[in-house]
Amino acid sequence: ALQAVGKRPRWAGAAAVAAGMTQWFAWTVAPVILVAVRRRWRSAMAVGLVTGILLSLPFWFFSTRFMLPVLLRSLRSHLAAAPVYNASLYGLAHAWFGARAGAILAMALTAAVIVAACLRRLPPLRAGFLILSTLLLVLPQVHPWFVLWLLPLLVFYPEAPWLYFAAAVPLAYALPRHPHLVWVEYVPLFALLGWQGGRQFRN
Repeated sequence: ALQAVGKRPRWAGAAAVAAGMTQWFAWTVAPVILVAVRRRWRSAMAVGLVTGILLSLPFWFFSTRFMLPVLLRSLRSHLAAAPVYNASLYGLAHAWFGARAGAILAMALTAAVIVAACLRRLPPLRAGFLILSTLLLVLPQVHPWFVLWLLPLLVFYPEAPWLYFAAAVPLAYALPRHPHLVWVEYVPLFALLGWQGGRQFRN
């Protein structure tokens, strides 16, 4: 969707909805796509809506009743019961101030990055890279496979902090027995992010 948005906005709309129905995080780049298609946003949204209806149609009725409210309730229950796992910024906010503060921090930072990317009209691939990397910093759970979201974009933006994290995040599988390994994952990541930010500020 991010790659096609410039030349094929309708395909971008369809791809964005299909991605969002596969993994929820893809919805965070939807505002970037709508901004990038500009005057063609209506056709992109229309194609996306039709795509969503067609793809979800088989799941509307699992039995004799309408199942979408049941699926939404199950999703909400799952999210409420999910424990904190391999989290960085959310984990710190949760430990110091509670779950509500962690959720507010996560939503505020993610929204700020989305708004900034849209207002500055960043290239869609760059905006998607920034949004998805922010999510990895603020989510309450960061399983190693979550980094697969970012790997395709690292081809275009091979930045040292995220190359390191992509290599280090499999250590999360050992956290139940060795919780100190979370420091090996995140201290170098934030140090590299600080170093990179300092260089960009000086330049």
